[in-house]
Amino acid sequence: MKQKLRFAILGLGYFGKNYARLLSHHKEAELAAVANTQKESMAVFKSPDIDCVIIATPAPTHFKLAKQTLEAGKHVLVEKPMVSKLSEAIELQSQVKKSKKLLMVGHQYLYHDYIRRLKKELDRGTIGALRYIVGEHFYPGPVRNDIGCFWETATHELSILEYLIGPLAISEVVGYGISIRSKKYEDAAFANIRLENDIIIAIAAAWNVPQKIRHMVLAGDKGSVVFDDTKPKRKLSFISNKVGVISIPRVKSQEPLLNELNHFIDCVHNNKTPLTDVGHGARITKLLNIISSNIKFI
Repeated sequence: MKQKLRFAILGLGYFGKNYARLLSHHKEAELAAVANTQKESMAVFKSPDIDCVIIATPAPTHFKLAKQTLEAGKHVLVEKPMVSKLSEAIELQSQVKKSKKLLMVGHQYLYHDYIRRLKKELDRGTIGALRYIVGEHFYPGPVRNDIGCFWETATHELSILEYLIGPLAISEVVGYGISIRSKKYEDAAFANIRLENDIIIAIAAAWNVPQKIRHMVLAGDKGSVVFDDTKPKRKLSFISNKVGVISIPRVKSQEPLLNELNHFIDCVHNNKTPLTDVGHGARITKLLNIISSNIKFI
């Protein structure tokens, strides 16, 4: 039996608590330390008893903490967005190569059993050649003061789409951002994206709204599919353009964050490259950078 991996969590806040809950009864890992201050984080880096570090702190701190963790010779699971700047993503790639440790980004939707099923259906041509995609991501909070809603939320949509259809080669972006609380960061963002293969993507993201909406429509020349993550079950609905029949597949699923954690542990134990490795994180950071730089504030 493999020895349990000893984890530390940096940031036991809104999302860090979920990792702590899963680690508290995991068969292959244990929570050995929690750090909420700089002093506590330094103790984690210096500890020879810590194998892996989960970074669940505010986004602007991710780069520095991830770099320090790698320099300390520990594996890293960092929450999204991986970093706040493209230059930071490039530097982290070099640091991962130098350290020979794993860095995985917490893009948990790629470990969502319904998204996995959706990819299988797309790969087998269930809805034909894709023509357009619409993604909506609205939620009440938490509302952050250190990053805009597009980098915070559209990270999910972009990581999902890259997983589903491959690299997103952008040819044109038209977008608008709206700041309600301050002029520094947007509270709502709307981006229309044209890919080089003429697939059109529309992404709408906002926080501080009363209802959670996590909804994606993908339309092809044979049919379309709706992914609605707010439904407790049967989150996928397919419709055929030819006969108009709606199909709702049954999917055996478990908590995406548990799937994500299990994947990270397996990669560490068996020296595998994570699905959402630092290269994946850098590609998503580049997409966020391209799109956000073309969003006009109004």
